[in-house]
Amino acid sequence: MAINNIVTRLKENREIQHSALVSLNIKSTFDSLDWSVLFRTLDFYGIAKCFRNFIFHYLVDRKVVFDDGLTRMEKICTMGCPQGSVIFPCHWNIYINPILNLNSEKFPVQTLADYLTLVSTGRTRRELETNTNEILEKIMENLTSVRLKLLVDKCQAIAIRSQQNLNRQRTGQVVFNRSPCFKINNKGIKISKSLKILRY
Repeated sequence: MAINNIVTRLKENREIQHSALVSLNIKSTFDSLDWSVLFRTLDFYGIAKCFRNFIFHYLVDRKVVFDDGLTRMEKICTMGCPQGSVIFPCHWNIYINPILNLNSEKFPVQTLADYLTLVSTGRTRRELETNTNEILEKIMENLTSVRLKLLVDKCQAIAIRSQQNLNRQRTGQVVFNRSPCFKINNKGIKISKSLKILRY
């Protein structure tokens, strides 16, 4: 459903504006969930104490065990979110909510598993660059606030030209002659001709 919404939005945007779809890869997504940030977030949203206690006791006393028959190692878990559990999506959605609060009708921001996606628009290539980089900066600020990082080398984007060209030149051309420049922490994001989301 989320991917369908993205595709629909890009098609609609192309009628009148240039568009960009940016795929942001969060570093060690589910292993990086900081429990202190999670409980601070639960307090911020006024989650009842009984639910906070349930989540606390669900997370504590967890450990990772490696045993190959010759060596046994144990490490106590102090962060991360147990994957495969029914409560995991709830943990993650609450944790990532400061970033999702940036979602708007103009610039949709969505999560797709361990990816964030952003759709941005602009009437000109420069405006598309400016709009995209401004929202990327806000996303980075909010990710930092919940102690998450992006793998910038794995982030990608596609830039799509509008079908209506203000100069009435190259009308209908899909790609730009000179691609927009999108950056995170002054590091450029790769602009591709196609983009795979969730490896599909």
